[in-house]
Amino acid sequence: MSKTRILVVDDEQDFIWLLKLNLESTGHYTVRTERSPANVLAMAREFRPDVIVLDALLPGENGYEIAARLHATAELRDVPVLFLTASVARARGPEPMRKFAGHRFLSKPVTVQDLVAGIEACLRETGCRAR
Repeated sequence: MSKTRILVVDDEQDFIWLLKLNLESTGHYTVRTERSPANVLAMAREFRPDVIVLDALLPGENGYEIAARLHATAELRDVPVLFLTASVARARGPEPMRKFAGHRFLSKPVTVQDLVAGIEACLRETGCRAR
């Protein structure tokens, strides 16, 4: 059985290192990371992720702009995006079920359990983005 490919995009080096370590330790995921918004499209084309975990606020460009570019690319159009954001407070409800403007998102700080649940929800849906 092949592992699910996850591309994590965030400008915080320690944060993405911890996400990669924790996700790969489950044995279910292969994770690549990218810190630069300018490199996301090329990395996604090369890696062909099953899900992209994308920080909503990156230096110089927001995650929604990046997601729009990804979804405007034929080979990446159907790759679901799960947004991470520090700009929305954590809710009391089940974190992986939260959506804003049709996009699934998780609030930082995020637990590994919520991240895995969010990724798995993305994989079950037709996508984490608005259609």
